[in-house]
Amino acid sequence: MKMSDVHEMEKHFDAIVGKLQIKPYPTPQALAATYEVACEEYGAQDLNPLALWDMHWVKELDDEGFIDALIADMSAGC
Repeated sequence: MKMSDVHEMEKHFDAIVGKLQIKPYPTPQALAATYEVACEEYGAQDLNPLALWDMHWVKELDDEGFIDALIADMSAGC
């Protein structure tokens, strides 16, 4: 899709960015979708859906305040 109108590009950008989460944790929909694929493709019905995700690095960065500091730094640059 080729766009030359700046307002149209900004509108599309804002529509996409508005749906993003600030912190990079998976959404409940992402957890459900991953679990569904794992069950269908790999027979993972006996697993806890959270066992498919390793979020400890994100949690560690979040607990240390790194993500909040990064968000603040990025917001200050706007």
